[in-house]
Amino acid sequence: MFRLALLTATAIVAGAVSHAHADPQLGSATLPGARAGAVGDTLTVFGALANAGDTTATSCAPAVTGFSGSFAYRAVASDNQSFSAPQDTPVDIAAGQTQNFLLSFTAASPLEEEEVDLVFDCANAAPAPRIDGVNSVLITAETVAGADILPVIA
Repeated sequence: MFRLALLTATAIVAGAVSHAHADPQLGSATLPGARAGAVGDTLTVFGALANAGDTTATSCAPAVTGFSGSFAYRAVASDNQSFSAPQDTPVDIAAGQTQNFLLSFTAASPLEEEEVDLVFDCANAAPAPRIDGVNSVLITAETVAGADILPVIA
């Protein structure tokens, strides 16, 4: 499942960013698009950040805005089986390459389908454009854990 989700997110990003440019040009995607759990539970999703430019994108990292809880990320190695950097450490993305991330959310209070805006950014590039349902995540946190149904694409 881990590998399938990363490959799917990578394919979405690759399709969204297709023209090479001199500067880093970013596109991003997340999977799944929604998670649910109890307040204090850590909920994870996968994120992919593609660099369609002709130069390396430097110091790249995902971030969140307006989320009332904690957020962390970790870069996934190219084998999609391990991590390539310590938690919350920005990475460089070579021209024409995609970096996958494991994104972790822990709600501090109850949330009713809160859309969390993710910003995928690098030091030398404009942030990846935000697209509802492609690179945002709906988080639900209840006082008691409810159903967390993960959509699976076959």
